[in-house]
Amino acid sequence: MTASRAAQNPAVPPYLAGLCDDAALFPPGSAPVVAAVQAHRVHRAAWYADLVGPFLLGPDTIAETGAAAGDTPLDVVLVVRAGPAALAGALADLAAWPALRPVGVELGPDGDGTPAEAAARGAAALDRLLPPGAGGVLEVRRGPGLEAALDAVAATPYRAKYRTGGLTAADFPRPPSWPASSPGARAAAWPSNAPRGCTRRSGTPTRRPASPTTASSTC
Repeated sequence: MTASRAAQNPAVPPYLAGLCDDAALFPPGSAPVVAAVQAHRVHRAAWYADLVGPFLLGPDTIAETGAAAGDTPLDVVLVVRAGPAALAGALADLAAWPALRPVGVELGPDGDGTPAEAAARGAAALDRLLPPGAGGVLEVRRGPGLEAALDAVAATPYRAKYRTGGLTAADFPRPPSWPASSPGARAAAWPSNAPRGCTRRSGTPTRRPASPTTASSTC
């Protein structure tokens, strides 16, 4: 989705182009794959199509999504929460379905070392494995060292993702943990989630010199 397309549709201002990634497969919606793919096609043909970003999927739903997509191309963002060790296998599975076109990867952190060290390992994995033309997002671990992790991501071509919620109380950060003082955070635009039915903002990845930080809930 591009700003030029949105400019042709007065109902969607250019600055809102691709705002809402389709995370229908993830909680709280957890839609069935076939229904989610069909609904995504409807969204992409609707008057608000320029607002709709790519279809998000995890490694466990690649095969079912590929079968549901058939021969019709589907732009997808692969969400690999298990960390760098799981990335190569997930991308290999995705490559088996030519209709699934990877436009981005969201990579979760591993549990070793500091959050900054985990972010560096995630960036190195994306450097090696990110499909050509795709963008990368690195989820940063919460807790001590978070601001250093954000600064580490800010020095890469990738965007940072900060998880702001989930299905349990423990998934929600306390206000003091919101990272607002680091250079990486101060330089970031902080787009928020925009739940709206089966779509919501979860950080459409794009390659860019700066590294804005995206807040996300459950996907």
